[in-house]
Amino acid sequence: MRAQFAQIRLMSGDARGCVQILLEAGGGTWLPLAEPQFRAELLALLSTAALRCGDRDTAGRSADDAEAAVAPPRRLGLLTEREREIAELAAEGKRSREIADRLFLSPRTVEAHLASVYRKLEVSSRTALAAVLLRMPDVRGR
Repeated sequence: MRAQFAQIRLMSGDARGCVQILLEAGGGTWLPLAEPQFRAELLALLSTAALRCGDRDTAGRSADDAEAAVAPPRRLGLLTEREREIAELAAEGKRSREIADRLFLSPRTVEAHLASVYRKLEVSSRTALAAVLLRMPDVRGR
């Protein structure tokens, strides 16, 4: 329940509130009190919220922890150039309509590309996608 509340806070623009909820409910930056099956997703959410707050250290650490919590294979090389472009914009928090307008596509086309990205990278949400891309220097430019 708190995870949903944290995600709502993030989506409404309150990244700091999201971070606060996750850290308090989860028992610290590794979220040791979170149930194991939800830890990776919560860490990815924490990473996204921390990044939006400008805290790149916590964002990077949380992304690393989220990756370690699941560690499925990541195959960025399978993404097309357009999929990478859309994935990067989605990871920055852009909504499908915003991405569509920026790239002169329909929102439905953007959603189709995102579905393909999720399948190829074995993630299930934009939050998890952001955590994966944050760690990839060839995608994020780090």
